[in-house]
Amino acid sequence: WDFGDGNTSEEMSPSHTYGDEGTYSVKLTASGAGGSNEFTSELSLVIPEVFGLQAGDMSDDSFWTVISHNANSTGILTIEEGVATWSATADNAWGNEAHMGMYQAINLEAGTYSTDLNITLNGVSEIWFEVYIGPNEPVSEADYNADNGATQMIAHSAWDCANNNTYSGSLADVNCAGDNTFTVSATGTYYYLIRSGGINFGEGGIVVDDVVLNKE
Repeated sequence: WDFGDGNTSEEMSPSHTYGDEGTYSVKLTASGAGGSNEFTSELSLVIPEVFGLQAGDMSDDSFWTVISHNANSTGILTIEEGVATWSATADNAWGNEAHMGMYQAINLEAGTYSTDLNITLNGVSEIWFEVYIGPNEPVSEADYNADNGATQMIAHSAWDCANNNTYSGSLADVNCAGDNTFTVSATGTYYYLIRSGGINFGEGGIVVDDVVLNKE
C-alpha cells in the first residue's frame, strides 16, 4: 500500500490515519507468481468543523488564549491540573488592579445559547467575574463588553452578590448580572471570554472548571 502521504504498508489490510485534510492518491500493488497489478484511487478528506466550546473541563490549555485586560495588571491566570485559577501578585490600588481573561473562538449554529461553569470563591472582595460572548476577538490591554458588541452571560460581583463571596458551585445558579442568553441569527465564529478583575481574589484565588455552553 502507498497512502499518498509518504507512508506505506506491506500488510494485507492495514489501518492508516492521515494528519491533514486534502486529496490523496492511494495505490495498492498486488504481487504474485504471475506478476503484479496496481490499483489507484483518489481519497478526499475534509476535517469536519467543530461547533461549540472545547476543553471546558480545562484539560487542555491550548484551546484557550490568556490575556491581560489591564496594561498595569498584577493578575495571574493559570490553566493546569483541570482548573483555571485567577489570582494576583499583590493587592494594588484601583488603576493597577488585576484584570485577566481567557477566551477561545467558537463556531455556533443559529439558535439560542446559555452557559454555566463551576466556580469556587473563598472570601473574595472588590472583584468582578464575568462571562461574555461576542462577534469580535478580545484584545490584550483592552476592555471587552457591550461596547465591543459582546453580550454578558453570567457574572459575580463582590458588591452586588456579597452573600456569595464565599461559594462553590454553579455560577448560573447565583448569577447576578446578565440574562444568560445569547442568540445567534446566522452560523459563524464568535468568541467566548471568561474574565475577572479587582483587588482581592480570596484564599486560593478564584477557581473555575466544567465550563459548558448549551444550545437551548
